Amino acid sequence: MDFTKKPRVKLLILGDSGVGKSSILIRYTEEKFNHSHIATIGLDFKTKTIEIDGKQLEMQIWDTAGTEKFRVITRTYYQRCSGIIIAYDCTDQKSYNNVTKWMDQIRNNVEDDTPKVIIACKIDRPDRKISKSDGENLAMTMKVQYFETSAKAGIGIEEIFIYLARQCFDRGIGKCTGVPLEIQLPQRGCKC
Repeated sequence: MDFTKKPRVKLLILGDSGVGKSSILIRYTEEKFNHSHIATIGLDFKTKTIEIDGKQLEMQIWDTAGTEKFRVITRTYYQRCSGIIIAYDCTDQKSYNNVTKWMDQIRNNVEDDTPKVIIACKIDRPDRKISKSDGENLAMTMKVQYFETSAKAGIGIEEIFIYLARQCFDRGIGKCTGVPLEIQLPQRGCKC
């Protein structure tokens, strides 16, 4: 096993409850889609290593509960955050409108140069209410990158994380240090 240290980053996925944050995370880290996913309570995270231009980067991707009562908890997890994904459901006008509230909270808790993206989820659905141009205009207004995704169909997921990884490398690995993941190796010999 290779236990050499890789640079690590901490990414947050934010957005209203039910927009598809957990599905995006599972699709990216486990390459599957779960039709009957249970809502996140509090926080969850998964780790995945990505290689960009021959360099490896270990990403801790934090999935946050989107309900109002967990927003206070979420604030503490902005610390040492290297990138943020703000998700909305393109079939839900309220989740789209709330992107502005999420962005306000982000601006109050992270550095201005922290990479941020807005993603439209569930673009495979026929009952879409928010157009691609509306999403692009919102992202342009907020000066962030925009992606369209479908966890179910596997559309646009990889591109989000490649973009954020490149942004972290461009900012310098020293600035992209997430919460350390410590691996304890077993000690040899008896300690009787």
